[in-house]
Amino acid sequence: MKKQIMLALILALATAGTSAAQISTEAALTIDAILENEDKIFFDSLDLTPEQAKAFRPVYEEFKAESDTIMTNRISLIRGFMENSGKLSNAQARETISQHFTIRTMDLELQKKYAQKFLEILPPTKVARFFQINNKIDALVDVKLAESLPLIQ
Repeated sequence: MKKQIMLALILALATAGTSAAQISTEAALTIDAILENEDKIFFDSLDLTPEQAKAFRPVYEEFKAESDTIMTNRISLIRGFMENSGKLSNAQARETISQHFTIRTMDLELQKKYAQKFLEILPPTKVARFFQINNKIDALVDVKLAESLPLIQ
């Protein structure tokens, strides 16, 4: 689901303008490769026992589903920005700032919520590793998206 959401965003960026389309092609390939292998990255990197994997998978799937909802909000914000070609009035910029911090807060709250759930089934070192990997994946995706977004004018 996250992959489909991100690809929809990239398609929206690709139609926003020529320079964004060129960057979005590269971004699409990178993001696609990352998200295509996201589950494998997590499970291989966490080195879970069969019992841990069995307990972890359904909670992880819940986390991904809630994360997708937040990503949908983020994509909506980016699409609105791109529809204006990066040109925002002061009122639009103020609203964009507010929405941006709301989305970041939602993401942080989600991570805190699931850190507790994961700690009930996994050792703290594996939970810390999970969030470290999650943050690295998010950072890679963010870099590719940032390349496709013009500065606000």
